[in-house]
Amino acid sequence: MAGTDPFLTRFPNRFYPTNANDMVLTSFTYAPGALGGYYQSSTNLCDMGSRNATNASLYHYTVRLDQTKETNSTVDIGFHYVAVNPAESEVPKYTVS
Repeated sequence: MAGTDPFLTRFPNRFYPTNANDMVLTSFTYAPGALGGYYQSSTNLCDMGSRNATNASLYHYTVRLDQTKETNSTVDIGFHYVAVNPAESEVPKYTVS
């Protein structure tokens, strides 16, 4: 179920930028995907974070509906899911000890 963030709908002018690097969104749309309902269907927050995705341990994660991994780019802003793309041969391996 795609939709707009209810907080932004109720308080569209709630946040005002106070610093040079602040980001204020007037509208934003989420879309359902493979692992949940909060994938970003727009890309205005891609590569807008403050550090490298690898340094944030987000290499195999994504915020994007198309399942593009963060890899070693600047981290995307938003909730991250594990990227699931069966066409990729590189799959993160986890061990249980």
